[in-house]
Amino acid sequence: MSDLDRIVQILTAGQSPRVWSVLVTVFGDLAPTGVDRISGALLRRIGAEIGFRPEAVRVALHRLRKEGWIESHRSGRTTDYGLTARGAAETRAAAPSIYRPAVPDAGYLVLDEDGAVPDTLWVTPQMGLSARPTGHAIHLDRPPPEWMRRATVSPDLMAETTRVAQAFAALAEQTLPPLDPLGVAVVRVLIVHDWRRIALRATGLPDAFHPDGWAGATAREGATALLDRLPRPPLPALEAAVQANAI
Repeated sequence: MSDLDRIVQILTAGQSPRVWSVLVTVFGDLAPTGVDRISGALLRRIGAEIGFRPEAVRVALHRLRKEGWIESHRSGRTTDYGLTARGAAETRAAAPSIYRPAVPDAGYLVLDEDGAVPDTLWVTPQMGLSARPTGHAIHLDRPPPEWMRRATVSPDLMAETTRVAQAFAALAEQTLPPLDPLGVAVVRVLIVHDWRRIALRATGLPDAFHPDGWAGATAREGATALLDRLPRPPLPALEAAVQANAI
């Protein structure tokens, strides 16, 4: 097993993630502007390093085109792909929650007659928690009771967050082997993918407002530290590596 294979095993726990979801992460991390393009050859190579078959990558690309997330550009015998305007806009909107997200240090208990205050997680029809002082809000200088905190995250998300935090910790404890640009891209994509699936499902509330055992802060810190160690490789270097391998 190569060094890269070993890292992939740590980050995926030996399971195959959804191909289309990983491709969303690929575009979001490597080509987020909507102007950059990624060749089909590079997408297949990244997929192969994660364990995806070429047919699975083609099916996933077809799905993302059909859903209006990406568009294809034909040039001779090759096809390049990039985010649509909608895909780029949604990528920009999600980025603050994924890359060095700002976690609020203040939380509020919101009381409202009809439970209509936005950006509030309602734990009863008239009582909710928020990171912003909206509606009839009471600043909380201590975490809410545990029964409220249990309502902020599902058991499935709790378990997945713990797994991801442990995977990041296991990787951080190691001296990362020298990786070429393609290897860096693969590892970055898997780190971002794991953290993105947590960050975009979390509440945005302070970490102290989550149940005992919540590993979100640990996972966030782990993702940030690892991504700092693995700067995003430029697309031309990745494309050149794939072309050199194809010769």
